[in-house]
Amino acid sequence: MGNICDGNTNIKIIQRALANEVAVGRVFTERAYAQARNNILSLNIFSSPQFKVEPDDENGSITAEILLQEKQRIWSDVKTDWNIYPGRFGIPTIDLLRPGATIECGHCNIKGLGRSLKGAMKVAYLFDPEDDIDFNFDYTHP
Repeated sequence: MGNICDGNTNIKIIQRALANEVAVGRVFTERAYAQARNNILSLNIFSSPQFKVEPDDENGSITAEILLQEKQRIWSDVKTDWNIYPGRFGIPTIDLLRPGATIECGHCNIKGLGRSLKGAMKVAYLFDPEDDIDFNFDYTHP
């Protein structure tokens, strides 16, 4: 494979995701290319992978080009929400006095190996967090 690689991701992670048939000198098949595309997408470490296949008329071969851009590695997010309850005459009403919040953070593609760590804390009532707190931590090691 003619690789031009610049970024955090270890090239072996990308090579492992590519089907064995998608290599320099191998006969091109749509099935192998589709499998390689699905494997790259399933890594979930690239923001918008682009897959290009073009015939090379000079030497009668096919050029398959895969352009990858890494997602943001470290991220955080804060969300607020309000509960809806049945109000007067059963009309759905927003409970403006009891806002909730969710704080999320994560680190994707740790050490370029596709590993990720994500954490979240959700509070149902922001002003009295002892009432209902939910924690969630996920670690992915492919």
